[in-house]
Amino acid sequence: MAWAQGITAIEVVPDLGATPARVKHNTGVIQVSAKHFKVLTPWQRKFVLLHEMGHIKAQTGDEVKADEWAEKQYLDMGGPPDESLSVLTKLLNNQNPQHNWRIYLQMQRIARYEQDHQ
Repeated sequence: MAWAQGITAIEVVPDLGATPARVKHNTGVIQVSAKHFKVLTPWQRKFVLLHEMGHIKAQTGDEVKADEWAEKQYLDMGGPPDESLSVLTKLLNNQNPQHNWRIYLQMQRIARYEQDHQ
């Protein structure tokens, strides 16, 4: 599988179904759902875009790895930890065990960050 070296473009589309954004790994184009982004705060949008960028930078389809990459970048840029958690709880399906696992891991990352920055 060939991975793009970076993000090449961000394309706004009306609706991507259940997902707020996706990245085409071979071209580096991030597609953003206007339907989802209109209900997100600016910090939540940043986290979603960083998550998609994480897929490219880490060259992975793994959602947890993309979340981890995004959270590091997000916190380094001064993003409020609660916003990165709230966007996941807002967008992920709490009936899906994989989504619950991602939310749990995000809570753990935030707890470690807050403990380290007291």
